[in-house]
Amino acid sequence: MRIEVEMKAWLKTEEEIETAREYLKKHGKFLKKSVKDDIYFAKPNAETFDFRIREVDGKYFVTEKKRKLVGKMEQNEELEFEVSDKEAFIALTKNLGYVVFLRKTKKSEVYELEDRITAEITTVGAANLQPLGTFLEIEKLCEREEESGKARKEIQKIFQELDLEKNIETRQYAVMLKP
Repeated sequence: MRIEVEMKAWLKTEEEIETAREYLKKHGKFLKKSVKDDIYFAKPNAETFDFRIREVDGKYFVTEKKRKLVGKMEQNEELEFEVSDKEAFIALTKNLGYVVFLRKTKKSEVYELEDRITAEITTVGAANLQPLGTFLEIEKLCEREEESGKARKEIQKIFQELDLEKNIETRQYAVMLKP
């Protein structure tokens, strides 16, 4: 199981979006534009989800996270694996008593920064709803818990340099989007 260290902030204005984009271009390299379609699953009447299946670039990934906040930063134990048949997986979840909690789409510009840090300028929305907004997400995957302190400092420094600390969001997208 790997550790995902992640922080996100609202990009509330076009100026904030452009400033973030220029920073990422200067300190990293643009990798791609990406669309991620997620389906979150939960037990009936649950207030939050248990796991998701994500479609990205024609592949399907199932992810379960044990979420932990360290200050305003997420430090999640993440279990993720690829499945070849999305419909069979969805049928299995239903057979096990799960229901669809939420469907979400993320449209992102993906950048790679130094030391295995990835950053995305992301617009997030749910089916049949207006987009939630635009965010800057920065994450680093760590193989060991001992690496997470350094990762938090690296990520925090980027948000400080961009003066986005006032815009930090600690809630999960799925929670913010759930009607």
